[in-house]
Amino acid sequence: MRRFICFVVLFAAYIASYAQQFRLVEDTVRINASDYISPISEFKMRWSVKYKSYYFCIFRESELYRYTLSKYRLLVFPESGQNIVEVGLPKDFRSSNYGDLFVRHDTLYLRPYHIKDGLGGYYFDMDAWQWKPVDVISDVIYDDDRYSVATIDCGEWGSYTWFIEKEGEGDGSGVALNPDKSKTSLRQYIMPSMLNRIIRKDNVYYFILDSHVDTLALLNGKAQPCGAGYRYEDAATHEYEFLSKMNRHGWAGVAPVPSIFRITGRDKVTDWYHWGGKTYDTVFSNAVLYNGDIYYLVNDTQKTYVARLEDGKLVKKLDLGHRYHFFTMHDCYRGVNRSSDYCFEQFEVNKNEYGILEMKDNEVHVCHIIHNQDSLPHIGTDNIETRLRFLLDNFDNLHLGRVDSAERALRATCYGEFRKLSNGYYPDEYQKGAHERYSYYTVVDKKQTLEVDYCVHRSDSLVDGVFFEWTETNCYSCDVRSYYGNPENTDEKLVEVRQILNRLTGKYPDRPINRKDFLTWRYRNLIIELEDRGRMVIYRKIVNPKTMRLISRMSKITEKDTVGHVFGTSTQMVADSVTVKGAVVDAKSGERMPFLYVWAKHDDDIVAWTITDSAGMFNLRMLAGTYSLWVSSVGYCDGIVTIVAEKNVDIGKIGMWKKWEGEDWFIDNDGQRRGIHGVNVKVR
Repeated sequence: MRRFICFVVLFAAYIASYAQQFRLVEDTVRINASDYISPISEFKMRWSVKYKSYYFCIFRESELYRYTLSKYRLLVFPESGQNIVEVGLPKDFRSSNYGDLFVRHDTLYLRPYHIKDGLGGYYFDMDAWQWKPVDVISDVIYDDDRYSVATIDCGEWGSYTWFIEKEGEGDGSGVALNPDKSKTSLRQYIMPSMLNRIIRKDNVYYFILDSHVDTLALLNGKAQPCGAGYRYEDAATHEYEFLSKMNRHGWAGVAPVPSIFRITGRDKVTDWYHWGGKTYDTVFSNAVLYNGDIYYLVNDTQKTYVARLEDGKLVKKLDLGHRYHFFTMHDCYRGVNRSSDYCFEQFEVNKNEYGILEMKDNEVHVCHIIHNQDSLPHIGTDNIETRLRFLLDNFDNLHLGRVDSAERALRATCYGEFRKLSNGYYPDEYQKGAHERYSYYTVVDKKQTLEVDYCVHRSDSLVDGVFFEWTETNCYSCDVRSYYGNPENTDEKLVEVRQILNRLTGKYPDRPINRKDFLTWRYRNLIIELEDRGRMVIYRKIVNPKTMRLISRMSKITEKDTVGHVFGTSTQMVADSVTVKGAVVDAKSGERMPFLYVWAKHDDDIVAWTITDSAGMFNLRMLAGTYSLWVSSVGYCDGIVTIVAEKNVDIGKIGMWKKWEGEDWFIDNDGQRRGIHGVNVKVR
């Protein structure tokens, strides 16, 4: 009989031990980064959550060669990792560095860090598959039938947690707090610290912090409730006033929270930018409640493992085989306590591999998320002479489509989208919103990269300027990047570019007195500026419209008036544009007028311009449409100025110029004095 009892006891112990064994399941999801981002970008996972069998992962896209605001992209995929879908994010979250993505009471929420009046954030509508606004999202991190626990992180001014009692025993529904409508009759208890993982076991609350596990019993009658000005709704709606009171007077807080386990730390090595305090070789990352016991997710210097506290010691139950670098974005803490038997962590292995770790009961599931973004290939040359020759030969009417073909032929990598023009090297007229930039990158070698930005007009994608910059090469896997850094051979490159420009333009540069770090070439209607620190800009010379004179209009153009080659009755089409060939003629003397600027404007924007040659002839390339045609005041035309052009260009009746009280006025055929204005020209 005794033997039988011993056998039963041993068998029960074996069954209990077996039931508490943890098992590890691993999966891998692969993402083709080029489907979502530019090849000139980093791709880092920053927020993630699991909701209704789907993983919602927000990645940050940031440029490799520009220190600019990041953009965020939300990728959603099922547990299988198949059918990855990108879902749009609300506008106020797309470039936000902070925020919170979390699940509360079977609803997925997105809360921007800076909330607006009347907008607490967004919830995800699974039927519509989109984000919809919600009025209020509280800072509750834990909720049961006795308390709602809310935390506010005030950054360098500290963090505070409130235990807010429920009315009666409560039903555990945990309705989210509304700071604007909180009942003042409910008692609140404040703790001057940030709590993270909270597990309730036998009416005792366990707080799992980085270096210790604290406990707290029910607070009724054991602590002093918050007074006016110190309650959660006071801090949530008037944070500055709340912090001022805490700094001046403080608060006694809740009853002491004894620790049941503490990890011994070492003093930090401090310097001018690090805080002092302790650092720990072993830390608690999370925990679950399983079979009445708390199991902890622990990181030490070598491994990540699941452990349980036994007789005041951590005992390993499952070794995960790696040390996972878990991370949490700032202001992301509202969804940590979804349930006591489940925990969720995200980790980073390197810049191409991230992952999600879930613990549910006695199973640990690790999902590795890998993408293939990589450094740009090394070309071996920047092809600068080829680029400059192409630009100087074709700049008059250069369309972005032709630029793209030329750059791809040189094996440059396109950024892939238009961006705002913010470049102080261009004249002010380029900075008024009518232009944007389109970029190409050529990685020469591991030291030098050439970025070429094309300044194009929004209306027709014609190129008005080009900006060059030689920078240090930034590889994708580099931990430290150089923004705007000059490569080692910048001086050699400047000498090379200067010699090329001298040869192509047939001129030597000027060095302006007020800009001693620039060399300037004037070639045809272009300004070329080369800066000593490895930057160059080419743009069209802009003449103030007030100095322009109106081109007179012709009532009829006959075959004998045409200049240049006439393509029958058809229109010459080059890159979706029409070439208008002609000459500017002094109607009084009949002489052609050389070296005059001829302009075509549309909606007050200059869309094409050129200079008549020594024979008074010109070529303008424009898209089909109606334009205002102008000629500059340079030159000495007296009386009527006519323009002779191809017969597929309609120009109106003749006008003339006269001086009137020291100002230029247009005198129409009916003798009426009119201000300077454009004349409509229809290009068919």
